Amino acid sequence: MLMSTLFYKDTEVGTIQNEFEDQGTWFGDFTMAEAAAADPGCKRIRDFIDFCSDWFAGCESPGGGDAAEFDRWPDMVGVSLWSIVADSGVRVAIADAPMFSGGRQGDVSWILPQNAEDSNNALEDNGSGRSR
Repeated sequence: MLMSTLFYKDTEVGTIQNEFEDQGTWFGDFTMAEAAAADPGCKRIRDFIDFCSDWFAGCESPGGGDAAEFDRWPDMVGVSLWSIVADSGVRVAIADAPMFSGGRQGDVSWILPQNAEDSNNALEDNGSGRSR
């Protein structure tokens, strides 16, 4: 099975399998890398993943989640520091930050930059991408 690898800067965060694109958003099954799960230097990444998961769970409650809650994560959101390396070896930047639901082993979604036709092709050519 082909898979991609998710990076924050140069840190391997985990793997993504079963990728697909729907209306400009990519989705996949995320599994955190063992090193990222144990490395004290990756605590902020783990905390962000846990926050996203909790935020999405809160969206299902009355009143839903407040997008302003992401304002406390300026080093994780709003910067192009996240990327995906396809199984083919091609690195693809993520437009903002991936969103995690289901925690450190769950779903992940992301959007590629507006001018990312080549990036879309790289993921689709990876053999794991498929459109719905």
